[in-house]
Amino acid sequence: HQGATSVFVPWIRPGALFLHISSASVLGKSKDHALGNRTTPNPRTFPSAAYALAKLEADQYLQEEATERGFRLMFLRPAVVYSPQGAGMVGTVLKLAKRGISLKLYPRTARHHFCDMNLLVEVATRVIERNDLLPDRSSFVVADPYTVTNRQLDDIIQRSKPLQKGQHL
Repeated sequence: HQGATSVFVPWIRPGALFLHISSASVLGKSKDHALGNRTTPNPRTFPSAAYALAKLEADQYLQEEATERGFRLMFLRPAVVYSPQGAGMVGTVLKLAKRGISLKLYPRTARHHFCDMNLLVEVATRVIERNDLLPDRSSFVVADPYTVTNRQLDDIIQRSKPLQKGQHL
């Protein structure tokens, strides 16, 4: 992540706004489940710590470069992104289910935050339009206002599977 990001840095003008889409995964898990815009990153507690650490490494690299080169930096940290076209992890799981391959997600009561692609675009647009955001407002967690459990995801996945001969909805 840092390697790819470093390709863009030389092209950023001093004073320009660089909007970096990171990931809520860098925040890890919170004991009190209160993840927000001012939460200190804790990537080692995320289930896929290697991914979260790689994302945080890119974030930290950009923070150093922004200070050194004088550009403004804003982070959007979306939860798992999805779209009506079935993009991302959710789309992959649904495509597998339609092929008759379903995954059981455990623990059944685990909750997930998701982020509709349209919500992410709306937040990005508003951040760009608001040219007066203060430095303490430089990181935004972006997620739908509800959560989904593994059990609920499994129900959705099961409804996406093709019906077997003689099976009814």
